[in-house]
Amino acid sequence: MRAFSTRASIVLVAALAAPMAIACSAEESDVGAVNLSLTGTSASGAKYRLRTATFVVTGPTNVHISSETDPDAENVRRELKAGSYAIGLEAGWSMERATNGGYMPVRAVLVSGNPYSFNIIDQGVTPVIFRFRAGDDVVDFGNGTLDLSIDVEDTGCLPEETECSGVCVDVQNDPHNCGACGNECPGSGGNPGVCTNGTCASPVFEFSGIRQNLPVAQLNGWTQCYSDTYANDGTPLPTILAQCSGARLLLGCRPVGSDTLTVAANAPRADVTFDTGTGNITHDANGVGWYYNNNWSWGFARAGDVLERNSCDMATGNPEDRLCWHTSGDAIRTGWRCGANIWLNSDPAWERVIYQTN
Repeated sequence: MRAFSTRASIVLVAALAAPMAIACSAEESDVGAVNLSLTGTSASGAKYRLRTATFVVTGPTNVHISSETDPDAENVRRELKAGSYAIGLEAGWSMERATNGGYMPVRAVLVSGNPYSFNIIDQGVTPVIFRFRAGDDVVDFGNGTLDLSIDVEDTGCLPEETECSGVCVDVQNDPHNCGACGNECPGSGGNPGVCTNGTCASPVFEFSGIRQNLPVAQLNGWTQCYSDTYANDGTPLPTILAQCSGARLLLGCRPVGSDTLTVAANAPRADVTFDTGTGNITHDANGVGWYYNNNWSWGFARAGDVLERNSCDMATGNPEDRLCWHTSGDAIRTGWRCGANIWLNSDPAWERVIYQTN
């Protein structure tokens, strides 16, 4: 995103001259010089420079002129024999504008012919013009024999941009002007919204710790990847985890048909599936104490709370924040608890769900 003000075309003007009193005899060739000015100052005082630029001069003398030989140099000078030449600007160049903290890139597009043919003759000056579309100011790049300047014509934003409140933006990707000026994509958890192809992407709902009575409608950015009832027995855990391959997993439970999760928690996938063995040890992540073993149980409790796994967690402290599912033989088994609701073995009225997001 960049300021609109006086948007325009950059005109790179080059002039080549042959200096006087070079030849001392009839046998000596006429020699001219190319003096390339790489910086300039606008009428408002803004300074510009050309970077990562390579000019290729071909003719009686072949010369490569690079802005990166000395990035801080304001001019580059090369001698040339008199004759017919062509000068071309190679791909990979960039334009920068000076700021208080250094330089910032300015988007620019070369729209003139490239390369450009010219002649160096004794005492003659030949203008060479490279025209760019970009820039926010008027700037003259010095007065060398190869002279670069930026001439601004008020042409507005680039073709792929839209002016919104005096600023040129790409409404296809700008989360503050998504699809149209002023259309703000909502963010989540302190993160900005996301705009893709002019459409706001749903922000991922984020929370830490354990949530009770969490409406499923709030789970923006999450996709349900697994569901069964507490009566289900024998679904292989590798099958479940293959279906739920997202970077983050959310485990929850609810009465069948409810649009609210009785208890839920989420964390990075590696933490949710961290093998804690069969003891009363948790792996803490995102404010939750997780436990998992493919031959014992899978669930969570408050970080720091004591477990009583046999094989599921039967502890009574803060029961509303506990979830536990039986496992054995690398498969999920029936039961056992959803918050304070326990002894749910073979109970088809309660549902286990897993959501995922990246």
